[in-house]
Amino acid sequence: MADKPGRQFDNPNALNPWGRMLSQWGYTYDPTTVTDTITGNVITTIINEENSTNPSTEKDIVERHFSYGKQLGRISDALNVLISLALLQRDPSKLQQGERDALEDFLEMYKRITEVKGEHVSPSETHLDLLFRDIQELKGPDPETYRSLIEKMRNFAEKELRD
Repeated sequence: MADKPGRQFDNPNALNPWGRMLSQWGYTYDPTTVTDTITGNVITTIINEENSTNPSTEKDIVERHFSYGKQLGRISDALNVLISLALLQRDPSKLQQGERDALEDFLEMYKRITEVKGEHVSPSETHLDLLFRDIQELKGPDPETYRSLIEKMRNFAEKELRD
């Protein structure tokens, strides 16, 4: 059977080794699955009825408007702002350890992604509040490091206030 553009094959599994393997267990390869390939690092995303309520709309959004990377970037930018705003309304010292860990993990990820993109992330009050809390936690278990960090912060602040 010759391969002609736009032609549906009688047995799509015959052309795909994974399809042939999966068909042994009753799975069928779906040739109508939409595949989005993002160049650079090749990332293939399969968009179909099993993981999207509207695959054609999602394909259009990802291919023509906002890639998943662009969507995640904008969500991360907005979340970074919202975290700072939320912590201005709440005392960061009252966060539970799991909440602090989640914020620190997100802020670290955001900072590293921004640096990879060649940008710089200026520290915010949120970053400082989390740093101060971490330094406070050193007071009991590691008083020498605690005093050293406090001294460095004091020297920095005095120098900055003089300049």
